[in-house]
Amino acid sequence: MKFISLKTKFLIGYTVLTLLLSVAIIMLVQIVVKQKFEAELRERAISIAKHAVWEVGDMIILEDAVSLQATIDGIKITEKDVEYVFITDHKHKILAHTFGKNFPTDLIGVNRVLPEDAYKIQLLVTGDEQGIYDIAMPILKGQVGFFRIGFSMDVISKTISRIIFLIIMVTFSIMLIGIFGFAIFSRTITRPLVDLSMTAEKIGQGDLNKKVIIETKDEIGKLAHAFNMMVENLKDITVSKSILDQRVVEEVEKSRMKDHMLIQQSRFAAMGEMVSAIADQWRQPISIVGLIIQDIKETYDSGELNKEYIDSSIKTGMDIIYKMSHTIDDFRSFFKPDGEKQQFNLDVIVLRALSFIDSGFENDGIKVELDLKEDITVFGYRNDYTQALLNILNNAKEALIDSKTGSPYIGIKAFRENGKAVVTVKDNGGGIQKDIIDRIFDPYFTTKNHKKGAGVGLYMSKMIIEKNMDGELTVNNTDGGAEFRVEV
Repeated sequence: MKFISLKTKFLIGYTVLTLLLSVAIIMLVQIVVKQKFEAELRERAISIAKHAVWEVGDMIILEDAVSLQATIDGIKITEKDVEYVFITDHKHKILAHTFGKNFPTDLIGVNRVLPEDAYKIQLLVTGDEQGIYDIAMPILKGQVGFFRIGFSMDVISKTISRIIFLIIMVTFSIMLIGIFGFAIFSRTITRPLVDLSMTAEKIGQGDLNKKVIIETKDEIGKLAHAFNMMVENLKDITVSKSILDQRVVEEVEKSRMKDHMLIQQSRFAAMGEMVSAIADQWRQPISIVGLIIQDIKETYDSGELNKEYIDSSIKTGMDIIYKMSHTIDDFRSFFKPDGEKQQFNLDVIVLRALSFIDSGFENDGIKVELDLKEDITVFGYRNDYTQALLNILNNAKEALIDSKTGSPYIGIKAFRENGKAVVTVKDNGGGIQKDIIDRIFDPYFTTKNHKKGAGVGLYMSKMIIEKNMDGELTVNNTDGGAEFRVEV
């Protein structure tokens, strides 16, 4: 197998990534920018055609051929994008045109507009592959004639070509800069890896006095620092175990004839066992981390080391070290934007939303009553739906606190009705005033102090349910409180 250096691999990957990105940008420009320019061209063409139709109507009625020709000639001269202009009577007979002596008669039968239409647009392609937007518009509802104007797309094509050329030049410049950058980067990343591998190999053989000397301020430097900390902790535990074992032996000898010292002996022995267990548990992860680093070196020596492998190895090592230090945070935020719609159980989502704030309900003395039917599924955005319910529950909680209701409670029901999955949230907080209930879902509308809320929670819930999930969120006053109803 031919050896390919890590530097070369990084450079090839960077070049490919840059080229792919450039191709993607070029395709985006061709699609988005072209659509934008074409839309602007159509709007300008329609505006010019409407203004011209308004001017030439009287000229056709008065049979003022000179003014008619002068008007369309003026349009052709003034508007650089205009390819042609011609006017026909109500029987599609030519009254005036800008083609000179050779009028293309086939053009009359193309893109015909009905008298009741405001206008009609059709993209025409000429013999030299030039695109032309042809706009046909009736004059006085077609009673006196029809106005036709053609706009060339040549300017759009040239503009896009200039943008693409600029993108190519920028890409070439970035690639040149990247070559020098990766030359420095590859040297920076491979040197500490070799040092890390050699030191880890000796530590794996039992020499706990070795340290990884890497001062880089990156993931490898962090891994080396954390690795050194774990080795020091292992050394401390090993020393502590030896000390405790010795103390156990001494205490056993001293208390051989003293029954009351048996408890202390047992206690010290237990402590020794615990320390031993900790040492054994840590020794294996330390060995695993050593093997990971050793494997990085062997992979590097074989020429198979790449950034993905480095990232994966570093992540694995850091996970082991963080677990030993009890610093891993497994919490995954439910506000993460859902990638795509999925099927989920309604009762599970209700309980999930409630779990985030049930301690707050308990602290405020709010009783929660649940009536959740099982096997009710919803197809949509799981995290967004949870957020919507959470906003509604928080609103009910604040209403109960503000109203100072005796024996406050919130009732949550989940059921299926008329083919829809329904969740209702009902409280006994006194309800919503009639003069504001129609505005309760408006953005930035709030009855609370602005320090307590910005008035977007219920608005967000309504947008999530109705816009994102094609459902419905409503609210009504019931006996002694308000009831929010979510239907999906």
